[in-house]
Amino acid sequence: MDPFSLKDEVALVTASTRGIGRAIAHRFAEVGAAVVVNGRSAEAVETVVAEIRSAGGRAAGLAGDALSEDLPDAIIDLAFSAFGDLTILVNNAGTGRHGPLLTEISEEEFRSNFEYNVVSCWRFAASAAKRMKRGSIINVSSSTSRQRGMANMGAYAASKGAMDNLTRTMAIEFAPDIRVNGIAPGPIPTELFKHASGATSKEDLNAFLGFLKMPMNRFGKPEEIAYAAQFLCSPAAAWITGEVLTISGGQ
Repeated sequence: MDPFSLKDEVALVTASTRGIGRAIAHRFAEVGAAVVVNGRSAEAVETVVAEIRSAGGRAAGLAGDALSEDLPDAIIDLAFSAFGDLTILVNNAGTGRHGPLLTEISEEEFRSNFEYNVVSCWRFAASAAKRMKRGSIINVSSSTSRQRGMANMGAYAASKGAMDNLTRTMAIEFAPDIRVNGIAPGPIPTELFKHASGATSKEDLNAFLGFLKMPMNRFGKPEEIAYAAQFLCSPAAAWITGEVLTISGGQ
């Protein structure tokens, strides 16, 4: 048996039409999982579903905003109707940006970070755990939650820190049948990262990389996060729960 295979697993990946989520959806399908794709755009969801199917994988999809209170049950219903089960949830939906200082940020923006990065994560995980007989949940956090602090990222980092604590509590409450772990990626130049950092050009990205002074001296790739997610959801990680794995090039 391949200890890293996801054969016979059914995975729901939120916000999986681009960036890290898309890479995870594709990787899970490549190693045998049926994948339920989600994103705000119905067209983008259909595109990723078609990509997976054309490569020989199994996929279904449902568009919807992660903040919708009705979406978790609706998309979990889809997993069961399309594939008969749900054994993996990847909470990848989130928001954040390199924004105002804490003395200047609006309450609306501050709350938005927690709504997307904490409340949505809890809502999906709680809904899934009620119906999963076994399996794994991955909460995609951020390396900013592991640092001493970062100016202009206070609300985002605080919300991801709350997610990490939520991950550890879920691991206790959902055990022993459901394992819960987190992944805290470092800087990866996805659309969300470019929006959050304001680094949109190649010159901006190079300057940002120089500012970070990362030992590996490069940005990460979405696929590198997908490989870690595969490991944490696979039999190879059967005795791992309640951990948050930082993948940040040594940042």
